[in-house]
Formats: sequence, C-alpha cells, structure tokens
Amino acid sequence: MSATFIGANPRNNLRLEGSYAVVEKLISHTEAEESEWQVARDDNDWHLVFRWRRISELLATSEVTVEWETADPWLEPGIYRFRYFGDAKGIGGGITAFEGVSGQFELVG
Repeated sequence: MSATFIGANPRNNLRLEGSYAVVEKLISHTEAEESEWQVARDDNDWHLVFRWRRISELLATSEVTVEWETADPWLEPGIYRFRYFGDAKGIGGGITAFEGVSGQFELVG
C-alpha cells in the first residue's frame, strides 16, 4: 500500500522528536462512541518506507511517497490511512508546518 503527497524537503525540519509519516488505524470503541484514528506504525518501523524526491529545482517542488510493506507479520485487519507531516519553506525563508492525509483503505486478514 502506498500514497503520494505533494511534499517538502525533509531537511526543513528533521523531526528528531516526531515522524515524517505514520499509518493510522480506525478504532471503533462501541457503537455508542465515536471512532478515532490511532497510530499503528510510524517511520521508525522497518515496514514503513518514506521516500522524498525533488520534482523541479526551478519551482522548488517535491513529492513524498509513503509505502507500507504489508507483509508485516504483526498486521491486524482493519481500516487504515496514511498521514504525512511536512514543513514548507517560504520564499522569505520562514517555515510552515502542514499535514496530508490519504484516503482510507481496508486490509483483510
């Protein structure tokens, strides 16, 4: 499974205390309670691959692909999505954090 996002250079924020990308799982508590998204994998996991590439030097545009190798032996069936965390550098040098979220997908056991 993979998702591609319009991205930003990872060197804009090294995220030493955070992640560039995560896989989130939809958790349903009960029918009466609302569901919530919980982080199932982050980019410390060997099965989650983060790739950044520059699209245009002139326009300083780039893209990020997040790929989850679902041969993971600890995989649980369920509804998942990808979340990407980036930091864009403006023309004046200021940095602005942003997030991207993929559509949801289902993995079956």
